[in-house]
This record gives sequence, structure tokens and C-alpha cells, in this order.
Amino acid sequence: MAKLPESAGSGSRGMDEDGGEQPPEAQDRPRLVAVPADEVGREAARPHGEPGDQHAARLELERALCAPGRAGATLGAGAMGARAATPAESAASTAAAMSARDDAPEPTTQIEPATPELVSALRAELAMRATAEAGLRARVVDAEARLAARATASERTAETLRAVRAELDQLTGLVAGERSRREAAERRVTELERELEQRRARDQPGEQRERGAQPDDEPTPGSMHDSLEQLRTPVADREHVAVSAGDAGTVQPDRLTDALTRLRANTQPARSAPAPAVPATLAGPFRTLCRRDPALAGRLVISLLGMERVAYPHPTTFDLLLGPGGGCIQVTSSASRSEVVAGTTARPLEQVGFRVVGGPDRIARLLIAGRLRRRLGFGVARVRGDRDGLAALEALLSLPLDLPALVDGGMLSDPTSLLSLVAAMVRPEWTRGAHFAVSHRDGDIAPMYLAFSGGRRPEVTSAPPAGPIATVISCPDHDLASVLTGAVAPGAAGVEVCGDVAPLQQLQGWIKRAQSG
Repeated sequence: MAKLPESAGSGSRGMDEDGGEQPPEAQDRPRLVAVPADEVGREAARPHGEPGDQHAARLELERALCAPGRAGATLGAGAMGARAATPAESAASTAAAMSARDDAPEPTTQIEPATPELVSALRAELAMRATAEAGLRARVVDAEARLAARATASERTAETLRAVRAELDQLTGLVAGERSRREAAERRVTELERELEQRRARDQPGEQRERGAQPDDEPTPGSMHDSLEQLRTPVADREHVAVSAGDAGTVQPDRLTDALTRLRANTQPARSAPAPAVPATLAGPFRTLCRRDPALAGRLVISLLGMERVAYPHPTTFDLLLGPGGGCIQVTSSASRSEVVAGTTARPLEQVGFRVVGGPDRIARLLIAGRLRRRLGFGVARVRGDRDGLAALEALLSLPLDLPALVDGGMLSDPTSLLSLVAAMVRPEWTRGAHFAVSHRDGDIAPMYLAFSGGRRPEVTSAPPAGPIATVISCPDHDLASVLTGAVAPGAAGVEVCGDVAPLQQLQGWIKRAQSG
């Protein structure tokens, strides 16, 4: 390789071949210089080891680098030959060789010729870099495709979410409208039930007069006597009972005769006399008692099953299945008699009009529930069979509110049940200004107390209330209703009243007011 003059690296570095100024990036760029053919011949004729051999080696390296398939090889690869030259020296010598002209003196640095191994190594490196670059490009294309797919999926997801949100908003509006319509329907059903009850109460005297105008439908003393004889006659393999609080107790025929007489007098007005006001029934106090103690209210209505014929003068047959441990009550009522049998199993559904399944509390809630709640069955007893036949059980609530007659008909007469019913009959506003307590005692049985606290709901308790006891009533349980209503005066057989009589008389006035409606 010819030696570059000093001016080639300094004074002439900034000028191109035409004498113009080169750009800064072209000043440091190495250039290839063509060598004349005669010069190559002269160099080849020189002995080996002379400067001409070095020049020939340089030409051979240039041809190897410029040959097909060798493009892209770095010019500094010749410096990585047999001798161990530093990278800085190799780069300087290569730059000086490429920028030298034809008339430049021979260089002092010697470059060994390129070997086939070096060329193969350079080609392998180029192939490896090309493969790596192709892999990187493929990965870039794949990443771009995935990003585009994600963007498309995000747009579709956003559109789907907007559609779902719009549909949910529409459904929310529909649900709100349906809820409002359902509430309006429930209110309308409640209003219709109330109107129906009021209409039944208004039409009851007229219906009773129509029934009284028909001699065949009116119970005669002879038929009532036959019914009492049937009650006195025992029936084989059956136990005709009046159920109270889950236990069985026999019905006293004499007391039932008096009860039927009083009830008939209250429900059958004289034909010649004008129709009196509708007497109060058991329905109102029963509703109040059911809200306070539904189990006690259920036991009260179950105890009145012996009066089914009086309350519902049509043939009916039904069973009350009271649940686990409660047994089953079979009721068969006709125009002449009513049979109440306490058993353990219910009759086949084909033999009865309907069947009620549930405890006393659920039965009580069923009787005061509306038609919709009965259908849904929330907290009420279930009805199997003819639902219209349930009117026979509801008719027990239409019995006149005559405590002695109801007790004689079989209603619970224990002090707790009877005083609880009285507390449900007396309205709290009637007791404003009244502060007293009434006690009932029957031998060694624990006493029960009925306390009034001036405008508040009367309370029945087994513990003595605060303050003194105004009146103490000592009598058997079955006489307590007569004493509270004034049918039996203090001092009668087995009846004793101690203390102030005025509170008892005031209580009797409240009971009469409740019975008059």
C-alpha cells in the first residue's frame, strides 16, 4: 500500500476531487482508490518482501471485499489478520489506504493478505445478523398485529358494554314500573277486600232476615234438642271434642244450649221488629290479638270448631293438620250436627273439601291474610283442595262477640286466653286517665293480671304490675267471662270480688262498648 503524504491527512482533508469543500461526515469516511494495471504489474514483478508485494496484497484484499457476496463486510476486517494490531491502529491504516491517491508514496504500515477463513467468518457474521434482523422484524410485525387486534377488541368491547348498559337501564325502568304497578295492585286488592268485608257486614242482617223468613232453614227447638242429644250420646271409636290449646275437652250440653240460644238471639232479629244495628263480631279483636300473639289467636279459633254449624250452616268437611307433634283435627259439619275429632293423621283429600297445613299461628295469619298473601304463602298455612271452602273456617270470626256464649261454645276459658282477648277488645284510647290492675285467682293456680296504663295498650302478665292491685276476682275459669261482662254479679256461688269494685265496673263498660260495635 502506498504511503499517504502528510498533506493528505491535514491540508487536503477538507477538499474533494473537484476542489470543492467536502461535508464534515465525508471528511472522515474511508475511500477506495483505483490502481492502474501497469502499477499492478510492476508490483507483481518485485521480489517478495518488497514494498510492491505489500501493494499487491492490498489490491487482493480490495478485490476480495468487492467480490459478489462480500458486500456489506466491514473495511476494518483486514486489520483483524494474523498480527495482533489494536482496533485504533487498524482503523487509522484502513482510512489512510482508502484516501490515498495514485501518486502517493508507499506506506510504512504492512497489511497482511485476507485469508479464506476470515472471509468465511465475515460471511457467517453477516448471515447471523441478517437472520437476527429478520427475526426482529417478524416480531415487530407480530407485535403490531397484536396491538391492532387489541385495539379492535377494545372497540368492540366498548360497543358491547354500551349496548349492555343501555339494555340494563331499560330493564331497570321496566322493573321500576312493574314494581309500582304491583304495589298499586296490592293496594287495590286490600281496598277491595276491605270493601267486601264492609259489604258483608252491611248485608248480614238482610241475609239473616231472609234465612229467618224460610221456615226450613230456621233451627227449631226440636232440632236443637236433637243436636244436644247427639252430643250427649257417645260415638264408638271416636272422640268428639272441642280442641283448646292442643288438648281435648268435652263440651257441656247445657252450657252449649244457652250459648246457642244467646247467639241465635243476637243473629236472628225478630221479624216484626226493625233490624237492629249489626252486633260486633269476633273478627276485630281476633285481628288485634293475631298481631300481638298469633299462636294464642290460632288456638282460640281452633277451640271454636265445635260451633262450626252455628257459624256456617252448610255441610262442610275439612282437616287441620297442625304439623309435627300437633296432630290433626277432623271437622265434619252438617245442618244438624258438628263433629270435631282429634287424631294423628289427616283423611284423604278426596274425602274432605279442603285441608289446612300449619300450626296455630300460621292458621291465624291465614284467616286475616288477603287473597294475594294466601296465594304466595308467606308465613301463613297452606291450603290443599278447594280454596273456596276456606269460608267455612273464616265464618268462625263472624260469631257475635259474646264472651260467655263463646266460652260455653268451647272457646278457651283459661285466664291467659280470656284476658288477652279482653285486652284486644278494649281500645287504648278508651283507657285514658285510667291506671289500675285487675287480678284473677282460682285456688292455688298462679294469678293473672290485666293492667291499664292510661291510653296505652292493656297488658296481660303473670307477674304483678307496678302499683297496687285495685280489684281481685276469685272464681273458676269458666265463670270469669260472666264476671267480666257482668252476667254474674259478685257474691254469687263461687264468685268473690275483693278490693274496689269501681275498676271492675269500668272494665265491664268497656267490654259492653266493644260488644256493641
